[in-house]
Amino acid sequence: MGSFKAIEFPLLNKVHKLPDKCSRCGNQLIQVGDKEPFCQYCQLKSIKEKDSKIINDYQKSKRKRFTTEVLKRDSIIEDQALLNASFDNYDASVSQEATENLDKAKRLAIQYSKLDSPFNTVLSGVAGRGKSHLSLSMLKYINKHAKEPVSCLYVDIAEMLQRIKASFNYREANKYSEDNMTRLCGNADFLVIDDLGSEATFKQKDEEATNFSQRLLFNIMQRRQDKSTIITTNLSSSQMGSIYNPKIVSRLFKNLNGHVIKFTEKTPDQRRKDNLF
Repeated sequence: MGSFKAIEFPLLNKVHKLPDKCSRCGNQLIQVGDKEPFCQYCQLKSIKEKDSKIINDYQKSKRKRFTTEVLKRDSIIEDQALLNASFDNYDASVSQEATENLDKAKRLAIQYSKLDSPFNTVLSGVAGRGKSHLSLSMLKYINKHAKEPVSCLYVDIAEMLQRIKASFNYREANKYSEDNMTRLCGNADFLVIDDLGSEATFKQKDEEATNFSQRLLFNIMQRRQDKSTIITTNLSSSQMGSIYNPKIVSRLFKNLNGHVIKFTEKTPDQRRKDNLF
């Protein structure tokens, strides 16, 4: 067998201990050549802390990508005027009903933020009263104040369906493929389905939604049985029952328990502008 030659580290020959003690931990300082004296124990601790911070920052960034950043990155919001919606800029002065509904939306958002148990909420009633504004405001509050990071997603149902259909000719790596949107909507901790029924009532046969939208809604809600869903709609519960498959309706109405925010004609249409011509 050949002789083994030890690996030499010339720099070690320049290392020597000093009589001085570290002011932080009390261990003996060392010096390498004419370099600044240092405490090897504190130096090692500092290196470990830096490594730990890098790992923690990476994990935090990863958590944000799958939680708090989902709302802004992946939501489908057709009405760009909604982007700045919040509880603070909702005009509740238009009616007593609007004031009461704002207060109820705030209470439900606070309850959701505690993450105690999942339940659904329905905001219903005539168009233009602020259902979309309040539902997005609820998501923003939850996204910011939940006791631990959660994923919140807002989708305009009609626009989502249009984007999925447009993806049929571009199936590879398409964000809006049916499978991807089903997974995204199904996995979000909190989901707003905005304007449910618009994808059906804009058609000539407004009594029933297409088989495609029925299938998509069923698959999404099937994944959401242990999650919270907020629905806005101009339809009544009986109208929804006549349009959608009973299994879909059952899942949409899961654990409502009075979590309904209803608008009537008592609240004026906030999008209407009289005397334009």
